[in-house]
Amino acid sequence: MIKGIVERRTADRIPFETALQIKFTSPGYPEDLNAYSVDISAGGMKFAVTSDSPSIPVGEELEFDFNLPNYGQVTLTGKVTYRSVGSPQNNLIYYGVKFLKMDHTTWKAMIDYCYGPEQARAEEKWIMNLPEETPQKLSVSNQTVAIEPQELKTILHYQDGTEALANLEDISFGGARVSLYQPLPVNTPVTVTIRYAGSQLVLNSVCVWSTSEPNGTWIGGLFFNALNDQEFSELTNLIHTISQAKE
Repeated sequence: MIKGIVERRTADRIPFETALQIKFTSPGYPEDLNAYSVDISAGGMKFAVTSDSPSIPVGEELEFDFNLPNYGQVTLTGKVTYRSVGSPQNNLIYYGVKFLKMDHTTWKAMIDYCYGPEQARAEEKWIMNLPEETPQKLSVSNQTVAIEPQELKTILHYQDGTEALANLEDISFGGARVSLYQPLPVNTPVTVTIRYAGSQLVLNSVCVWSTSEPNGTWIGGLFFNALNDQEFSELTNLIHTISQAKE
């Protein structure tokens, strides 16, 4: 895993080019759509289609079939989070999706593929050259998540026994992006407790990027590199809860 890279996505992406078979979950669209991926992480994917393809609205849920190297065929469900138009020369439309559904075994394979030792050098070079994109905001403080503030509380627990109250800005199968009013050093092991809608989720993580903001806050990326079956199931439930709340 890359360490020390100031990167605002929840999970670092790596180049990943393969053919995709996309199925729409809403009526009124073709049965399937051919596309190809551009990059991927445990939390989501960027893909491209030709400009004459049906337009896909932000918020649409899609089902993806593709081949993951060293693993095989996978089927994932994701929600479109952004759309961008390519250059006039390439005649492409780009979409970003956040994964909403996958099984635990597939998640482990995604982690191995995206963040294994063989990816480290190529991943760092790729990330340093990625264009800036507007991150998907899930912050309660700016009212972009329809969950009452008292129903979503995030606490960071450090190994020295100290705790810090944080704002959860984004979360995916790859990790979480948080903001808080104290430094969050890179490589720091952090146990994250998220309380929401009467439930509590506790996950182990490590801070993989961190940066200070002009307003005195710190923004950090926490990587979930080891989840057991129960933790993965609870994380899936939280991702679905937030996804549904945003609609």
